[in-house]
Amino acid sequence: MPSASRVVHADSRGRAFDVICAGEALVGLAADGAAVTEPSLGFRPGGGAVGAALSLARQGLRVGLATVLSDDALGRGLKKRIAGAGVDAGAGVDAGGVELAHPSSGIMFVRGGARQVVAVHDAERPVAIPEGRTSQVLLLSGMSPVVSHGAALCKAARAGRRAGAVVVVDVNARWELWKGRDARSILMILREADVV
Repeated sequence: MPSASRVVHADSRGRAFDVICAGEALVGLAADGAAVTEPSLGFRPGGGAVGAALSLARQGLRVGLATVLSDDALGRGLKKRIAGAGVDAGAGVDAGGVELAHPSSGIMFVRGGARQVVAVHDAERPVAIPEGRTSQVLLLSGMSPVVSHGAALCKAARAGRRAGAVVVVDVNARWELWKGRDARSILMILREADVV
């Protein structure tokens, strides 16, 4: 948890947070079992960075989120839901750390009845923390096999450390996504971490 004695300043363009959570966002899908003839499909925010941000906001911390969502009804709805839970996802002129990008198809994994839509395309936009946003703790979650994503997380970790943040890495790597890819790229992110 952030220390009360530690002071973090943001510049005039930025915002200061207790924690910035950065990484992938997942969409959990669930069918409403109550309707027999026409079940409805609901969604819930998911992914390591999003889950941590929501949990920390419930504890009363000032939390910023840096992730990329699809620019469609599902992505915009997810962003609104996250912001409604007290996480700074950006709004209006201030886009914040949640970017909306061109929608892309994803892969659905089914484990124990839970369904998550996970996009793993190399062309997807990597996560970026907006200039001027600072925090006492930077949580990076969801290691991706896509090199540009790993490089973006390393860049965020280095910038966070230079600004005095404690860098926490939640590996949260789904190993099935790494099949045929070089997992050593995770090491470059781990070298930047204060806590893994």
